[in-house]
Amino acid sequence: MDLKNKLLEIYLSVYEFVNNYHPIFNEIIFSEGNAVNKNHEIVDTIYENMKKFIEAEILKGNIKVSIPPDKIGYMIIQNFIYMSRDKILTFDEFYTSFNI
Repeated sequence: MDLKNKLLEIYLSVYEFVNNYHPIFNEIIFSEGNAVNKNHEIVDTIYENMKKFIEAEILKGNIKVSIPPDKIGYMIIQNFIYMSRDKILTFDEFYTSFNI
C-alpha cells in the first residue's frame, strides 16, 4: 500500500472517532475523574504510534522531511482532527499541500 492510502486509512479512523465516538469518550474520561491523566495516556499513545509510522516510512524512503518524526506526526494527527471536525479541507487537498 502506498503512503497516500496508508495516511487515508489513518485519516478515516480519526474521522470516524471524532464524529462517532469522541463525545462518548469525553463523557467516560470526565465521569471517572482524573481526566487529564487518562486523556494524556490515550493521546500520547496515538502520537507515539504515528511517530513510529513516520519513522518507518522515512526508512523506506517514502517520506522526506526536515523536522523530527514526532513533530510531523503531531502535525498530521492535529490536522486530521481539525479536518474531521470542520470539513473545510479534504484529505486529497491536505495530502497535496502537505507535500511529504
